[in-house]
Amino acid sequence: MLRNTEAVPAQLAVAVGVDEEADARSAVRRALGVAYAALPQDPGLVILFCTSAYPLPVLLGAARVFTGPTPLIGGTSGSGLMSGAGVVGMGGKGTAVAAMAIAGGGVAAGVGHADLDADPRAAGESAARAAMTSVTGQSDRPRAAIIVSPPGHEETLLQGVAAVVGRGVPLFGCTVADEQVAGRWAVFAGNHVLPNAVAVAVLYGEFLAGTAFSGGYWPTARAARAEKASGRMLEVMEGRPAASVYAGWLGVASEALRGQGVRSYAAASPLAVEDARTSRLLIKEPGTVAADGSVGFFADLNQGDCLRLLTSTPESLVAAAGAATSEAMMRAGLRGDQVRGVLVAQGAGRVLALRERANEVPLQLRRLIGAAPMLGCATFGEQSALADGRPVHLNLTASVLVLGG
Repeated sequence: MLRNTEAVPAQLAVAVGVDEEADARSAVRRALGVAYAALPQDPGLVILFCTSAYPLPVLLGAARVFTGPTPLIGGTSGSGLMSGAGVVGMGGKGTAVAAMAIAGGGVAAGVGHADLDADPRAAGESAARAAMTSVTGQSDRPRAAIIVSPPGHEETLLQGVAAVVGRGVPLFGCTVADEQVAGRWAVFAGNHVLPNAVAVAVLYGEFLAGTAFSGGYWPTARAARAEKASGRMLEVMEGRPAASVYAGWLGVASEALRGQGVRSYAAASPLAVEDARTSRLLIKEPGTVAADGSVGFFADLNQGDCLRLLTSTPESLVAAAGAATSEAMMRAGLRGDQVRGVLVAQGAGRVLALRERANEVPLQLRRLIGAAPMLGCATFGEQSALADGRPVHLNLTASVLVLGG
């Protein structure tokens, strides 16, 4: 749907539409229709997320009939979708679509993508460069960058993206997910449904942007060195299989953690590594336990890392998105009445652990941003930046991008 406008309004405008219809075409048309109807002109960027229960090529095809060539980025969400009205698509039929449309404020956007098969860092660089070169008449650094990728190489590709867009540009990233860790996730970039590629969107314009993250966990006294670790597999701590050590910390039998059973415990009590420069806890989510007691994670580990057990309450998990939003607003220099929209990525495990209490998260944000629209997806990883500008990949975190001005 295209509308002609002669003037670009000075103020940024953001709108969100959500639909739970089981038919992919109907759901995406209605979600986009609600978002577009709330804008003064056609958007410069569309952000589209859905649950993986839909036929994804059909859904994205219907979306592109509606949006035309407008730059589009997004993907699949693992545990429903969040808007200001609450969480939809969790349990039951499990179908939901959410669209965020960004217009006004002189917004110009570009989207690029690259396959991850060979070199993830090079793919991150290529996708970011393609996004930036697709925006004509822009020589400055972008105001913000959005990264969407599948599980597996987030740390490396994030370094590639940051090298191109520049340190200090607000980075918001999410790892696409599905409901059962069954590989049904996908990335959306323009007209493409991509199971193994990174997509990057860059935003230019006269607006302010800020990103931040918060976990809602606090450290316990239990910690151990990773004595044998490689990539995302942790084999040995304290001279024993890592699963045995973790189970002992949790007070459960090792057998309870086998397969993906570990995720039900990890949502409340994950592990973390402390960043040496900022002292921030970088959360690592255990995702699988092998027969030999090795633990697979959704983030990279290094041999010698000190892994500390964290703990939480439902109240602390709910409050994390508000804490992240408050920090992002501070970084951007925005008051609550200046916020025009918020994009949220929450670890899928924490959303599932909260169950109905996940509907309290948008209420936390409402206290800070009033009626500004929000879109939240449930992810297998969240990407943001530390206070010194270094990009970082996290798990089980509430990560936010705040837009306003």
